Amino acid sequence: MSKKRKKSARKKTPAAAFSASSETQNHTPRQSFTFFPDPLRWAAFVLLVLVGIGFYWTSFRNGFIWDDTMVITPNEYIRDWHHLKEIFTTDIHHFGLDNSDFYRPLQAVSYALDYTFWKLNPMGYHISSVLYHILNAFLIYMLLLPVLNYLDSKLRERSRWIALGTSLIWLVHPIHSQVVTYAAGRADELAAFFILLTLITFMRGQKIGSWLCFVGALLSKEFGVITPVFVLLFDYFGLTVNKDGRWKKLTPFLIIFAVYAVLRLTVLKFPQDVSEAFIPGIYGRLLTSAEAIMILFGLLAVPVGLSMDRNIAWANTFFKWQVVASVLLVLVLAVLAWKWRKKEPVISFGLLFFFTGYALVMDIIKMNANVSEHWMYIPSIGIWLVFCYLLAGKLPWMRKRLFFPLIAAMVVYFGAFLVGRNADFKDEITFYKQILKRHYDDARVHYNLGCAYFFAGDMDKSYFHLSEAIRFNPDYAAAYGNLGQLEYRRGHLKKAIALYEKANALKPDLVENRANLGTAYSDAGRFADAMEQLNIALKLNPKHTGALNNMGIVYGRQGKFDLAEKYFRRVLAMDPGNTAAQNNLKRINELRHKYPPK
Repeated sequence: MSKKRKKSARKKTPAAAFSASSETQNHTPRQSFTFFPDPLRWAAFVLLVLVGIGFYWTSFRNGFIWDDTMVITPNEYIRDWHHLKEIFTTDIHHFGLDNSDFYRPLQAVSYALDYTFWKLNPMGYHISSVLYHILNAFLIYMLLLPVLNYLDSKLRERSRWIALGTSLIWLVHPIHSQVVTYAAGRADELAAFFILLTLITFMRGQKIGSWLCFVGALLSKEFGVITPVFVLLFDYFGLTVNKDGRWKKLTPFLIIFAVYAVLRLTVLKFPQDVSEAFIPGIYGRLLTSAEAIMILFGLLAVPVGLSMDRNIAWANTFFKWQVVASVLLVLVLAVLAWKWRKKEPVISFGLLFFFTGYALVMDIIKMNANVSEHWMYIPSIGIWLVFCYLLAGKLPWMRKRLFFPLIAAMVVYFGAFLVGRNADFKDEITFYKQILKRHYDDARVHYNLGCAYFFAGDMDKSYFHLSEAIRFNPDYAAAYGNLGQLEYRRGHLKKAIALYEKANALKPDLVENRANLGTAYSDAGRFADAMEQLNIALKLNPKHTGALNNMGIVYGRQGKFDLAEKYFRRVLAMDPGNTAAQNNLKRINELRHKYPPK
């Protein structure tokens, strides 16, 4: 058959795109997407479950760390389903100490579901995260089967090998621990889940289903806005039974995106803290982004030295070997992806899938990091697809006899790293100490470790790391405030007040620091100053139970028992189990009997 006839023959059989090799070759396109039509897919699902739990079970006993203590433990909305409205109208860091513009309501809904069964037992949240990850691996398997069969009809049963190999490697790669082992990384899992479902339903021609899944991706994480680009990629390769024109297919996605963008810029736009870190112009950001790709590719191959805090020095010139090599690598991959779109469509598709998933983190729009391991959660699917396709689809000697042993060896290889990585997330002290091994000059990590030691009761180590945070960042307001708290605990009231005041001067909107300073002023007998600080704290956060409780104490010390009782009862109305307010209310009643009004 001539090349021309081959090409025309391919165009006449688009339904082959949705036939998972011989098992579904007589099915219609829509039927081929039923999830469990035969034992082989059940077997793939069971294998992914066993492998996923087998390598992630060591994470089940880990505690809450880092952002977990901002989005989970203090989150009052996840504790009662009556707060569903508030979940969908506030940012995910609503109960944290720092402001953010992260609108991720489905992440909070997933925590509410966890809280229903587990309360604040971290094990339940870690189990859920692992199950979401396993489900995503299975969706990858289901997505790649028809993609491979359509793009390379010669693969036949090997499409199963390639899809399963890709899913298994992706499932156990330790670079994803930043998403899976870290409970606050749930947003990436949910966004991936809905993006993958969007693509599956789009391929099946289920229009309404794909639109609703796109909404789910947007409500999981801001990264979901990239979904229409993935849809465009699939449509370009003919991976859909929808016969509408390209723009007709894309228009509903663009309308949904437009509505989302308007809402996020208006009623769903939340105040956020402005980063004081230096961020260069777009030229420096793009050069650094190219270098980041090289680093992340290296970690995909050899996942040694994984770190949650992996920022690198900004590239200010092209003439640096890391930048030159990285830019050349990106250009070569981009050219291959475009040039091979007809000759090697699977390779082209995999590379373009990677670049699509990586597009939003290339720092074209300023981000809060210039390289991060969780960025590979979706893009790496394309890399492992290309890898497994080259092994099983292009190397005749590899085929079935060697392919599965090699994939099994890689699963064990990456799984061993994963088990070790899970241990790094055991608790906050272990976690931050691990980061400091690579980034000792990171002021934020020293600060967090100092706080962890404070709550563990080790005041000397807490003082050391808070002081180190200030050494590396002399304007670290929160570190001064927490040093003040240490001095207050030690009974050094004057030192504590001086440190609180220093923190206020550097950052006037630290609610916790205002509340603490109000308490210190009260202890020093400066009631007017105390009330001023507490009123500022309550203006910043009217529901701050600590400030309300401290205001009651100030009034109680002045003999104004009725006003004191009012504030203690406000605390108990919001937090009925608040023992400090309960004890203070009891004390007020005792004082009333001891010092009755004249």
